[in-house]
Amino acid sequence: GVKTTVAHYRRQQPLFLKVKELLQQQVIGEVRLVDLKMYQPHQSQIITKTQTNWRVDPSISGGGLFYDLAPHQLDLMFYFFGRAAKISGMAFNSSHYYDADDITCGQILFDSGVVFNGAWCFTVSERKDLCEIIGSEGKLTFPIFDHKQIILEMKGTKTTIEFDRM
Repeated sequence: GVKTTVAHYRRQQPLFLKVKELLQQQVIGEVRLVDLKMYQPHQSQIITKTQTNWRVDPSISGGGLFYDLAPHQLDLMFYFFGRAAKISGMAFNSSHYYDADDITCGQILFDSGVVFNGAWCFTVSERKDLCEIIGSEGKLTFPIFDHKQIILEMKGTKTTIEFDRM
């Protein structure tokens, strides 16, 4: 008998509203596949610094940076593509810099037929924040956390839609 709400404000940010609009207009045709990658170095500056690094203490955070960051990304996928028919994944601690998992991979098959693949790694040299939505006629590419642009690719032509960083 308790109401639950999710404080995911990203659905109303201009970049994601535009992605949703382009998908509804089927600008890239029928969506087939989504590929999301989030990589960052150990002790990355992308994460807000706090007195204690609670995000990588499973006794406080529940399981590391994936649990802090990926819900925002995954919520957008459900916003764009609807309910999931099947979900699978795995996570593990490859670096042992802290007690939490630092690599997670996951797949979602949405009821709409869209297949999602996601990979998150928080202990590599490369920083990447990239989502690619691949359709039968083209592709949308954009970051989730670095609100700057959507790249629309169709028939060898790239169009960039710019946004003010939030």
